[in-house]
Amino acid sequence: MDFSVIELYSLFGGLLGMILGVIILFRAQGEREIRIILVITLLVSSVIAIFSTIMYSGKADHIPHLIRIDSPFAYLLGPACFFYTYATFKPGFRFHWIYLLHLLPFIANLIEFTPF
Repeated sequence: MDFSVIELYSLFGGLLGMILGVIILFRAQGEREIRIILVITLLVSSVIAIFSTIMYSGKADHIPHLIRIDSPFAYLLGPACFFYTYATFKPGFRFHWIYLLHLLPFIANLIEFTPF
């Protein structure tokens, strides 16, 4: 399988985002909730970069189970950025279960693509 330079940059960027997320999770100082939400945001954007590169380069055509696998993750990036911004600017932030309603579009899209 041949990869173009742009595909390699995107895959390498996604891999670096995942490594940076692990480093931030275990080495960074600061509030625990904010660090976890930042790591989730980094991991979601890295997964989107990797899966989108595989999808739109045509490499996923050989493996039918990977077709449109990146679609549900696009619905996670908005809530992850929102949670990070909200947690950063609100003093004494605590995550409440009602915040999970922001994940409904992701869950709906995941259920839609589950049979595939």
